[in-house]
Amino acid sequence: MKKTAIIIAVILLVVTIFYYWQYKQRKMQVETISQEFEKLRANPAINDTSRIIQIIYEGEKLSLSFLPNAIELLDSLRIEAEWLKVKTKVLEDTITNKYKVNLLEEFSKIDTEKIHKFETDSLIYDIKMEEDWEKANQLNTIQSYLIFIKKYPESIYAKDAGKKITLLEFEDKTKSARESNFLGEPVAQHDRCYAILNIHNDTKYELSIWFVGVDTFKIVYQSDEKASIEVINGEYTVTASVEAPNVKNYFDVQTFNGGDFEIEFYVSFIPKMQQRNPFWTFKQWEPIKRKVSCTD
Repeated sequence: MKKTAIIIAVILLVVTIFYYWQYKQRKMQVETISQEFEKLRANPAINDTSRIIQIIYEGEKLSLSFLPNAIELLDSLRIEAEWLKVKTKVLEDTITNKYKVNLLEEFSKIDTEKIHKFETDSLIYDIKMEEDWEKANQLNTIQSYLIFIKKYPESIYAKDAGKKITLLEFEDKTKSARESNFLGEPVAQHDRCYAILNIHNDTKYELSIWFVGVDTFKIVYQSDEKASIEVINGEYTVTASVEAPNVKNYFDVQTFNGGDFEIEFYVSFIPKMQQRNPFWTFKQWEPIKRKVSCTD
């Protein structure tokens, strides 16, 4: 009798230990799955769908309370995945059949209520932007590019539009300009990938200078402004102009090679030749209106 009681006690102890071990195991599984799901929900990504399916499968066995949330997240990611397929197809269509995409027909293939409105608007915006950029290039006028920049200031083409405006202005100012070595010779030479130009606009007019060559840009100096710019080494055509009556535009062809220049403009655009102190050394003027980044 005593022996039987001991056996029963041992069996009960083993069963208790087994069930306690199962309880601990289940608790650890629930905690692990719950934590992982919370991470996925905080930063959902389409490539996580297979893992969410696995979580749902494991969660069903454990009867987890967050299963409806997991199913909803999976559904939204699947919709998002379908949306990306549609977006890719539409963008491919715009290459082969430009701007003739029936978006409504494409969107009807998925549940449009679950598509983010921002994404929909973004796609339409991108297609319209491409169309407007093509029109601006066809017109190829300063006005057409200004309108494009105003409408799409953050677009991938805004910088190119700005350069095209600079080139058109440069061409207009240069066609009636006289050639002159107004940049002069460098006062010092350095082994670096850019030149420094100290420029003083000693006129009562706004001075505009266009640089076209290795780099393309326009710089503007107000009356009596003194400042410096940096220019990447290479050959440039440089045109200078002021909006003043009976004043000609001038252009210069210059190859920059790490030199220091000091240029002073007055109304006839002829640089003033100054007698410098023999102990004078070049110092870059502040402010620096334009800095460059290049490799020596």
